[in-house]
Amino acid sequence: MVQVFVNLINNAIQAMDKNGDITIRLLKVENKAVVEVSDMGVGIEGAGLKKIFSPFYTTKSDGTLFSLKSN
Repeated sequence: MVQVFVNLINNAIQAMDKNGDITIRLLKVENKAVVEVSDMGVGIEGAGLKKIFSPFYTTKSDGTLFSLKSN
């Protein structure tokens, strides 16, 4: 989970021009924990929005960084 939050925050920083806010909210919905992450970046266009949950999808020119650590 730590890596998920690191990636979300890094993506949010990269999506913003120079200054902006990143908001992380933890909510309780029924008996579940919900985490919301929002930023002041430019957002994702419609075609890309449909693909955001596809593994390794990116709009970055240098692709994704992927590493495995063994315990």
